[in-house]
Amino acid sequence: MDQFVIKTPGLPLHDLFASEPMAVETALAEANQVGCSLLPEIHKAALTRYESGKLAVRLVVGPCQALRLFGLHDDSSKKWFLTKIEGNLPRLLYGDNAVPICSQRDLLVGLTRLRDVLSCFVPPRYHTRILPSLDAQNASYWRTVAFPVHLLDPDGQLLAAFQNLRHPGMRDPTRRFDGESVKLKGTAKSINVYRKDLETLNRYTQKEVPLPEIPVLRIECEWSGAEVVKRAANMGVEVAIEGESSRPRRFSLPLLYRMLRGTLAETGGVFLKENSSGDVRSMARFLGNLAKDHSIPLQNILDAYARDGGRSSRTLRDIRRDAERHLESLIELSITNLLPEDGPPLTPWIQVAKVKEEIDGMQLARLPDPEIARVYHDQFCPLLNGWFDPSQIFHAT
Repeated sequence: MDQFVIKTPGLPLHDLFASEPMAVETALAEANQVGCSLLPEIHKAALTRYESGKLAVRLVVGPCQALRLFGLHDDSSKKWFLTKIEGNLPRLLYGDNAVPICSQRDLLVGLTRLRDVLSCFVPPRYHTRILPSLDAQNASYWRTVAFPVHLLDPDGQLLAAFQNLRHPGMRDPTRRFDGESVKLKGTAKSINVYRKDLETLNRYTQKEVPLPEIPVLRIECEWSGAEVVKRAANMGVEVAIEGESSRPRRFSLPLLYRMLRGTLAETGGVFLKENSSGDVRSMARFLGNLAKDHSIPLQNILDAYARDGGRSSRTLRDIRRDAERHLESLIELSITNLLPEDGPPLTPWIQVAKVKEEIDGMQLARLPDPEIARVYHDQFCPLLNGWFDPSQIFHAT
């Protein structure tokens, strides 16, 4: 798990927020001026007044500013309620999401730390309602979950293979940044494929994060709302039915990997440019790629190109020959081979020493909470091979 959103309807905020709205606004403003010393976990705080007159608060909290809390003031009860939690679980564990979560145990430790940090903002009697499924009275639920895998891409061919990525459930055009990323977004799910080493370098100096010798490619899927429910239910996850809505109760790491693999298996337009076709005209490459990407017979494309006119018969003959050669060189990339059923072939990490030292020096849980481990245990499939022993780890010095 990586990015996530938890909806928390009816969860009261800390007694700190029990005072009048204007008093809270003044306290937060003063806290911002002195580095948010109101609570040690608060890094940033902002108060907003909606057109309806309601007050909303946004807090950036936790180790490495891993969490964002959203609260709303209820005028009738004169209380503040936590409405939504957005966060990044690897930041709670490793200080940065350049290190993916690679074991069910680490996932459980991350959820334990999440519960512990949020407990500072919720009255004690509501602590069991922070994480979904820990309490029979719990109305919290997972709204959005994301899951990535990291792969080595020595020659950049793997990233290039995704340049024409498409999915039947995502109608937005594919966004490409040559040599960096490919993004495909739908209303309830998205697929991002990008150079994680370059993205990490954009957030740190090269001294903090030396580029690894082999590029690290991140393939990430994110699911929201009904898509989370559908994917989880299809994998055999127990789903809670509340009124007309259904919500997945819990996740495990192998389950999320299966959700990622299933989503990617539905894609098209992913192929490797192997068996070099030699000196091929650029137009012939374009026409061959067009035929492969969109499953259009090459002959139809060549006929349309010829009808456009302005080219000699010899030029058309050469382009036809080169396009046919190029099309034959394109090999369909099998997602099932790229991501085997028992787990990805390797998990390269990019570890930033600066944030690792910061997170290791904090008083944070090192073991899973027994109740969280019981609820979020992996009952759906065995722990996948390779989750505990990454084949290669990049350490930034």
